[in-house]
Amino acid sequence: AFSVDILSVASINRTENLEVQQRTIASHISVRNFFNATELDDYDPTCYKDLTWEQVKQVSEFCKNRRGKKLSYEFRFMRNQYARWQWLAQK
Repeated sequence: AFSVDILSVASINRTENLEVQQRTIASHISVRNFFNATELDDYDPTCYKDLTWEQVKQVSEFCKNRRGKKLSYEFRFMRNQYARWQWLAQK
């Protein structure tokens, strides 16, 4: 048997997505914890309104290039897939 923890990130404008995920995915017997987050959980929930594209690139590169002995393979893989500014440009 295995267990997983899930972090679901959504917008407060689309909370129905979180609700559906909680009713479906989170109800699986293997789900140990189901966490959800929206922009209201952010330190600066309106930062997206003021960030320039150059700042987005800088943050992305900073996150991708962080080094640490305790970073798991999975974390490094996800960081390299989703912290790319090319991916962020599509969002």
